[in-house]
Amino acid sequence: MAKININAKPFQNVDPSNLTGDQAEDAYNCYLNELGRTVSRFGLLAYITITSGVNPIDGMYWWDAKSYALTVDSGKSKTLDINGNVTNHTNALLETGERVTFAENASYVLMANGAKMSYTDGTTMTQVASAAPVTVSHVAFIDQYAICNKVGTGRFYFADFTGEPSTWVSTDFYTAESSPDNLIALTVLNNEIMLFGDENLEHWQSDSRGPFSRINSKIFQYGIIAKHSLVNTGQEVYWLSNKRRIIKSSGGVPTEISTPFDKTFGKITTVSDCTADYVIQEGQNFIIFNFKTENRTFMYNITTDSWSEISWWDKVTAQHRAWLGNSYLYCPDWNQHLVGSRKTGLIYKLDKTYYTDNTDNIYFQKTSGNDDQGTKKWKMCPKVIFTLRRGVGISGDLTTVPKLLVRYRDNGSKTWSNSREISLGKIGEYDSIIETYDWGQFKSRQWQAYTTAKVPIEIIDMEADIEVLE
Repeated sequence: MAKININAKPFQNVDPSNLTGDQAEDAYNCYLNELGRTVSRFGLLAYITITSGVNPIDGMYWWDAKSYALTVDSGKSKTLDINGNVTNHTNALLETGERVTFAENASYVLMANGAKMSYTDGTTMTQVASAAPVTVSHVAFIDQYAICNKVGTGRFYFADFTGEPSTWVSTDFYTAESSPDNLIALTVLNNEIMLFGDENLEHWQSDSRGPFSRINSKIFQYGIIAKHSLVNTGQEVYWLSNKRRIIKSSGGVPTEISTPFDKTFGKITTVSDCTADYVIQEGQNFIIFNFKTENRTFMYNITTDSWSEISWWDKVTAQHRAWLGNSYLYCPDWNQHLVGSRKTGLIYKLDKTYYTDNTDNIYFQKTSGNDDQGTKKWKMCPKVIFTLRRGVGISGDLTTVPKLLVRYRDNGSKTWSNSREISLGKIGEYDSIIETYDWGQFKSRQWQAYTTAKVPIEIIDMEADIEVLE
């Protein structure tokens, strides 16, 4: 039996006609797990509406000291407890429609998203005193200090954050001076400040004489092109660079990781509104990059070093749109994963046991490369064997048989064959091996598996009888 590598990693830097059997053309709403199998992504279930209307959830933050979630929409912060109770904080002091960054001590959380900083004690919102910068996009905490950037300059400011973050001094700032570019974003990792400019990245550290000083051995020519593409996992930092490459910094050393999708990212018209989130699900670690204007969302699986595209399926136009999520939060004390909507004030629960996006079908698709089995001669394919996860069935439906649809195109053709239905089994039909027959002749073949079935999809293996014709 010949192996059909439907579980190959997607590679989009060449025309699909140049792909071999060792690469895949695309992967929609799925990813490669640690066993190298293609599995469907997590779904979304409506949890609670934080606010009515169309304003999205601009940020969420887990306040560990108080064991509840902070959410921000329409410029207001709110608290959400384990029972789904929402407390509205007085005053609307943040911007609307801009990603929020957070920094905390045990008693206060500091927030910013483009204008003046605000903070909350869990009951009210208070705007930071006028001595602080009035245009701030990023805040962070290091040692006893709150730090922030000043939009449009190379400066970052600092203030004591052992208590209420209300006292800032207009002269308490440093300038990232290794290159004369603006400071676009900042974060703290391993007790070092990472300052991102248009063209460069600088590392700074605490200094008893300072309180901060630049680490001259950690200046890199990796700028950032989208300020909220910056995401900090606690072990690594990821961002979209000024050269439209996805960069990972681990141990203070930047590395490009987006090679298989560089061509795709290079074609995106607007990248400045890209946002990123670190998502954990079933032992897998993901970075999700959402390009709002482009209406596309990409997912990097840290665990398996592989890429895919995730989407919301617009059934009216039959097109992929950006994923519904606008922000993500893991609540460790509740063991719940929350996703803030990009369309409304709705918060979803995220889980692998949800097989729709809040009742909307999830369109699973995996397309292989062009497989010629090592020869350009004509070949006959009398049998294909699929090994699949089966028998979960559709919840509450004992009669409907969910199906995986499979089609192909041969010898560089752009036209797909008719689709064939492969049973995913009714509830309890667990036999994972399905034999199918009469798959025709080809010199090279590209395979595609797709479905909107409301069941978990897992392609374990795919192999075929291949007879080379003389």
